[in-house]
Amino acid sequence: MASALLKKIIHILFLILIIFNLINCSDDKPQQIHLAFNEDYGISVSWLTNDPTTTSMVLFGTESGKYTNSASGYSTTYYVSYNHHVPISNLKPSTKYYYICGDETAGWSSQYYFITAPQIGKQDPFTIAVYGDMGTTNSIPTMQSLMNTLPLTDWHLHVGDISYADDYLRIGATYEDTWNDFQTALEPITSIRPYMVCPGNHEATCHSVTTITCRDEFKNFSAYQHRFRMPSLESNSTSGNMWYSFNYSSVHFISISTETDYPNSPEGPRTLWNSGPFGDQLSWLENDLILANNRRANQPWIIVFGHRPMYSSHTRDYPLEAGKHLRDAIEDLLHTYKVDLYICGHVHAYERLYPIYKNKVAQKNYDSPTEVVPIVIGNAGNVEGHSTDWKDPTPDYLAARNDVDYGFALMTVYNRTTLYWSARRATDGSVFDEVTITKN
Repeated sequence: MASALLKKIIHILFLILIIFNLINCSDDKPQQIHLAFNEDYGISVSWLTNDPTTTSMVLFGTESGKYTNSASGYSTTYYVSYNHHVPISNLKPSTKYYYICGDETAGWSSQYYFITAPQIGKQDPFTIAVYGDMGTTNSIPTMQSLMNTLPLTDWHLHVGDISYADDYLRIGATYEDTWNDFQTALEPITSIRPYMVCPGNHEATCHSVTTITCRDEFKNFSAYQHRFRMPSLESNSTSGNMWYSFNYSSVHFISISTETDYPNSPEGPRTLWNSGPFGDQLSWLENDLILANNRRANQPWIIVFGHRPMYSSHTRDYPLEAGKHLRDAIEDLLHTYKVDLYICGHVHAYERLYPIYKNKVAQKNYDSPTEVVPIVIGNAGNVEGHSTDWKDPTPDYLAARNDVDYGFALMTVYNRTTLYWSARRATDGSVFDEVTITKN
């Protein structure tokens, strides 16, 4: 009798333990899953948990539900949650892999998938979604349209100002909650499409005006550096996520920091934001451009992206002459190494510019441009609304502008000679501006 009672008590305790573990595991299952490229055909899988886990693992394979491979990574923390990153290498190009991520004890995610980059130099068309300055407010139509265009896109590019967590007082949430809400909202996209980012001014700290009232954990681009894992190490950068490059098909993409690490940068040391230094960005940029130019037989296109514009028809430029300081730092490099396109945001509107160098329009068409083509795509939607106040008269370098619609762009690289860009409204995905850029 006593033995039977003891067995019953043990059984009940065992059930309680299982329920307790399930409750705790559910809290530690991966959240905010997002992908990024690393080496040429590699993928990094990242996610967040509320508590530390024993391991950070990805199980993956080429058949749904059959995970024949595994990769382990690492976790970091800057405040209360934990950010996990697992770089996966030695993958086949243009291959679909199914994956789950997490930890054996804390729990696994649902199954998702990723598709690796095409063979370098391959001329098959690909399409990416491009947008900037997207937060949790005024962005729901954009996010919905991005979901609707998933069948058309191979990956996504967000050119800075991610979530607007530093505007949390205007949003009515905390700094961390705003980051979490944003990344959770994008998970249906970022868990199945690589999501490449660059730093904007709203990633610097917990307030967009100053760091004085911010916790030390929120300063110096900490959230941005911990939450993402861009291919810096794979591109000989030691800056964390501040600048890096990667290859995709017939294009070499270069991400830069327009916020720090060049003369008179707007958010570097001895500014109100006192960020960095993170390294010698300009030397790295030139070395990367030299390597990219040497590979132009296979990858004829070079596209640079950063947050701030070198040129804009917007009147406000804060800090004063920030655009000029950026031009002074990088424009000669883009000219010397014949960069094809510079994509940016910061201005909360859409602007397409003619090819330009040293404030002079090179040509008023896009047939084999002799200078870089700048495009501003900062109209994805955020709590600050649209930009207003435009230069009068309109600069001759401006080809098109839209300061009314929230939206995004789709960029299709057809082959080694033709690139098509279409700017679209968030409300219905309709095209409001388009241009075809050709190369000899």
